[in-house]
Amino acid sequence: MSVDRQIDIEELKLLINAETIIESPDGDLYAIVPLMFHVAVMINPVFPSGYEDRYCYANQDIASLAIKESLESGQPLRYWQKHHTANISVQGGKLYKGGEMACEETCLGDAGWDEREIQKKYPYKSFLTSTSSNTVS
Repeated sequence: MSVDRQIDIEELKLLINAETIIESPDGDLYAIVPLMFHVAVMINPVFPSGYEDRYCYANQDIASLAIKESLESGQPLRYWQKHHTANISVQGGKLYKGGEMACEETCLGDAGWDEREIQKKYPYKSFLTSTSSNTVS
């Protein structure tokens, strides 16, 4: 039996384990969801499992920057490592189909950014890092 009801943003955030959900002026939802080794940006996520589009980012800072810039400029999201829905990865600033060797013959074109440079500027910070000081000297 399916339940047909609206879920508010805070409830959706809990249900899909999102760290953040940003609503665009036109009503699209951008959910930043922590995964094992990176974060996913799910556009218009649907509970229990689904979304219109999904991108993978090295960390939340880069994902947040990409969403902010996209909403301000009206341009597509940038700085991703993988456009999961389209199965395209970025390696060294070049686009490749997922699962193919990254070489000149398989390159689909330039991404317009180098994910390595972005990751240097916004290094990984664990979601599990505690701000409390429980260290023993």
